[in-house]
Amino acid sequence: MYQLGISLLFFVVTLHTQSLKPKIAFTFDDRYPRSNVMFDSEEGNRMVLDHLSEHNIKGAYFVAASMLESETGRNVLTAWDNAGHVIANHSYSHQNYHSDNVSIENYKNDFLKADTLLSSYKSFRKLYRFPMLREGNTIDKRDGFRETLTENNYQIGYVTVDNTEWFINNTIRQRLANGDSIDVDAYKRIYIDHLYNLAVEYDSLALSMFARQIPHIMLVHNNITSALFLGDLIQKFKDEDWEIVDASEAFSDELYLSKPDVIWQRGQSILFSIAKERGLITDETKTFNITSEEILEKQLEALE
Repeated sequence: MYQLGISLLFFVVTLHTQSLKPKIAFTFDDRYPRSNVMFDSEEGNRMVLDHLSEHNIKGAYFVAASMLESETGRNVLTAWDNAGHVIANHSYSHQNYHSDNVSIENYKNDFLKADTLLSSYKSFRKLYRFPMLREGNTIDKRDGFRETLTENNYQIGYVTVDNTEWFINNTIRQRLANGDSIDVDAYKRIYIDHLYNLAVEYDSLALSMFARQIPHIMLVHNNITSALFLGDLIQKFKDEDWEIVDASEAFSDELYLSKPDVIWQRGQSILFSIAKERGLITDETKTFNITSEEILEKQLEALE
């Protein structure tokens, strides 16, 4: 009986420990890595997919479907589809929905054009991620497009770990285009620290609001930095005892069915939207991603 009690206690403690382990999934936006002096677009895309394969991870690729106008774009998307990653909708032309020049009707038509092009892919799933995470800068625009998504059986492809890795990517791309040499290891350290530290902060916010471990969803892009550093980033999370989950599993969490009644001037993590709805955040200039941008800019300037 004593031995049985010890075994049951060990089982309960093990389950509790596992339940507290932070979880994260990786999702990718936009098009594909730009050709550069190190690799061309399709090779860069293969590098991203190889990182995921080596770690046995299935991600989600939110595609700006205008990329399918080119043979390279079609080849890139076919490679993701064949690898079994979720294919999802990121609009056709990547419009800024907060622009006064973009109407609800125009935005809806752009979304439907992408839906038509992407729906034939076998790994396609009806998830929509707003370009720049901008869901509408007025209640009418926000709610009008939410109705469109509901009518078409779409779920919003929310992000919890928003970040500014695109800024690191653009800096590297510009320096390579200028013929400058770059310290790849230095950029890798900045990239990993930026993304991992933000994930830790977002996880603390989530725990404070929900008192449970949610499966986080990180947004990165299918770009040069992912081609170079994604494998090292994933390994960092593993080394810090995070559980890496498939994107489809993460999106099944009830959190991602939320529709917070808030308006942001810029795109934000779903966690900040919920925090704002609850009155926990009032100043959007004090969010993690904005604060981290200031630090990131100084770090990148030091490498010039």
